[in-house]
Amino acid sequence: MESRVARIATAGLLHDIGKFWQRTGEPRPLGHDEAEHFANTYAHTLWTGQFLERHLEDAEATSWARMHHHPDSREAYLLSLADWLSSGERMEDAAQATDKPQAARLLNLLGRIAPDKAEGAQRDTYFPLAMHGDFDHFFPELGARCGEADYAALWKDFVAAVAAFPGRPLPHRTWLALMRRYTSRVPAATPTRVGAYVPDISLFDHCRTVAALAACFLADDMSEARASELRTAITMRNPDLPVLQEPICTLVCGDLSGIQNFLYTIVSSKAAKTLKGRSFALQLIADACAAEVCREAGVPETCIIYNGGGRFYALLPLGANVDQTAHRLSRLLHRHVGADLTVQVGGIEVGAADFRPERFSTQWAEAAKAAARAKQRKLTHIAREDYNAVFGFQDTGGQAAKCPVCGREVEGGNGADGELCDPCNHYVDLGQRIATAKWLAWRAPTDRPTGLNRFFAELGFEVSLERELRNLDFSPTALMQLGDFDPEALHELPRTATAPSYGHRFAARSWALGNEGGIKTFEELAKESTGANKLGVFRADVDNLGALFATGLGERASLSRVATLSALLKDFFEGYLDHVVETEYHGEVGVLYAGGDDLFVVGAWNRVIDFALDLRERFDDFSGLNPNFTFSGGVAMVDDHLPLRHAADLAHQYEEAAKQYVRKGREKNAITLFGVPVGFEEMDRFRDFHRLLLALLKPEGPLPKAFLRRLYDVWEVYRREQLFVAKTRPGLSLEDLKQKARWQRWRWMLTYGLRDFAKRHKDAENDIAAIQARILDANEAIEDRLGLPLRWTELLLKEDH
Repeated sequence: MESRVARIATAGLLHDIGKFWQRTGEPRPLGHDEAEHFANTYAHTLWTGQFLERHLEDAEATSWARMHHHPDSREAYLLSLADWLSSGERMEDAAQATDKPQAARLLNLLGRIAPDKAEGAQRDTYFPLAMHGDFDHFFPELGARCGEADYAALWKDFVAAVAAFPGRPLPHRTWLALMRRYTSRVPAATPTRVGAYVPDISLFDHCRTVAALAACFLADDMSEARASELRTAITMRNPDLPVLQEPICTLVCGDLSGIQNFLYTIVSSKAAKTLKGRSFALQLIADACAAEVCREAGVPETCIIYNGGGRFYALLPLGANVDQTAHRLSRLLHRHVGADLTVQVGGIEVGAADFRPERFSTQWAEAAKAAARAKQRKLTHIAREDYNAVFGFQDTGGQAAKCPVCGREVEGGNGADGELCDPCNHYVDLGQRIATAKWLAWRAPTDRPTGLNRFFAELGFEVSLERELRNLDFSPTALMQLGDFDPEALHELPRTATAPSYGHRFAARSWALGNEGGIKTFEELAKESTGANKLGVFRADVDNLGALFATGLGERASLSRVATLSALLKDFFEGYLDHVVETEYHGEVGVLYAGGDDLFVVGAWNRVIDFALDLRERFDDFSGLNPNFTFSGGVAMVDDHLPLRHAADLAHQYEEAAKQYVRKGREKNAITLFGVPVGFEEMDRFRDFHRLLLALLKPEGPLPKAFLRRLYDVWEVYRREQLFVAKTRPGLSLEDLKQKARWQRWRWMLTYGLRDFAKRHKDAENDIAAIQARILDANEAIEDRLGLPLRWTELLLKEDH
């Protein structure tokens, strides 16, 4: 049996599962002593109790969950306190239509995020009642009601999945995966006749925060009397009471540092495979560090509130020594991974009053500041123990061979040209396997771990990527399914006394495969381009994300809402993004990195542009057209042989240019293409111009390529004249500068030059007039960035193939 802390966390995860069952419309369970007492107030606990009696196989934990509204034991009191702190998030809104719970859908929280005094989305949207990761039903819709049979169908799938898992009792980690899969789109509280609660928190997010808090309280050995005292103080609705100020747990933020060096310090050979492997390795390292911080603190991974993009947040007991754990992890990373990859963890103690919505976002920000302070000392402790490890010479000297991928010396090699170092060999293998693997398997450490497993072995395990389970030559201690959720596949495992725990995760891993089954190189991806053989490199992240977290929720910033906001962004950028690449851009675009809220994608240059613009439109749909949710990015077009670190730097510079782009009082929400920043709201005019021009210049089009050259000449004159105005009229604003330059000589050059083409190509006369009109349109001017559609067209017409 699992530890008592893990058991109360499982009880917390399942304490409200009865709400899910209750909404199916099935009859109320009978036979419990408390049935009459709970029937009119907390009836869902009757369904909870019956479900746990059938499936949990832990009578004591079943009692804790069933009695959380009327606690009769210490653990029930701890669960009740955790539930109250998490349920403090509930807010009423008279505008919410009251209805039966079985008709309620989850309100899209993203639509109501509005920093400072900004307005959110114009109308509310709601998520379909579907499984987490069901990308056919991923986007929110208008309409707060679901179908009458929707809850029953989803519940049936949930119960079937529970039954499909081998071994009993199910481990806590397995329950966590099941709850995420089946209750992430089920609202925890619904607008009913009792109260018009806003249904913007999922049952999963509510239950996992209850589980995390309860685990922390029990790990700290909180007494029943203490929990009762806190519950009583909460009912007084006075957050300034001293008892509510006293710390009850620790909120920590962990930050993985050195990501850029780890990912992009690659010389040349096998760069695609190595970088793909490094990207996935980074996800594994971040997961392992977050899990180890929890393990050392004596709590399960449920206490990880958010983990993505190299950063994690967790709730831990008061006695957790996160500094010591972080220092140990950093030493191990420096020894086995290198690249100055370290982890810093900072934390703050929080009291019951800090979980009030109007206070929690401040505590979240303070935890991040604590991690930032730790980051400033990231190598101090390693240097104190081993100065040479940080500041000494890393080369052994002599004629040792250099790894052609990372440039480091190859230890113990045979000196052959092109020989890879052990870590890079491991990343190449990892990059190859991740493209087709369906499972990530944990096992006990072996005698001679290799590659990244040298680091993991120090934490008590090793990992491997597997395509199937039936041929495993070891007994896994845990399994993580990648891609589709399929618990039936677990039946491939040989029956053992102890079944492995199960998890499921999105993995940004989609990549094109070559004819021989290996992943495509950058050169092969570039050859998938139309026109010029160029590699497109796209980097982007969400705009003003710190402000969205800090003030976007306003006085609604509860623990669960902050967790929900993080999870929704992670679902989009780690899950849905990968799904789009796999299903619509497969063979042409590959995901190198997507974590939290940022991304790094490469591929055929024209398809990368299509993907970038497509993804922005879908992000709009996902956020319910909330104008506060935007992202900015840059697409760099490079030769496939350019070292990736240079391409990554160039794309990053373009991303920063997009974030700094200001037009008509607006900023960010932009993309840099061909070195030219343009707002997404402006993009249609440039794309339409490009498409019109391309149609005229294609081999079967009516105009010669000399027409494109003439437009380049006009644009070059415009740029020179704009520069001249800027020099002779210093101090002009950008808008004034454009106005002055608009009436210079280039206009007449354009008019007369295009008139000549129209005379010689009568069949294109109207199209040429349309080209001229679009360039001269003062309301939607493009002359200052004419190079964008011209270069776009030129590259598509180039005949590199």
